[in-house]
Amino acid sequence: MTKPNINTKEGWNQFARETNTKSFIQEFGREPKNYEEVRNWVNAAVAEVEARFPAYKKPEPTLEMIGGELFEVLRF
Repeated sequence: MTKPNINTKEGWNQFARETNTKSFIQEFGREPKNYEEVRNWVNAAVAEVEARFPAYKKPEPTLEMIGGELFEVLRF
């Protein structure tokens, strides 16, 4: 199997799929029934983290003039 090129959308998706599946197997000690089972597990883990740390919110970009130029700025 060739190593995916994570600099492309397809390569990144392949890398994520392989990594998520390996993590699932390590966590549960078995092969997933299908990749949907893996995605559901990943989504549940993300939801749990977001519930534990509600203060984390993806910042919304704002447009600001800096040095006479317009920039998209993220404030954390």
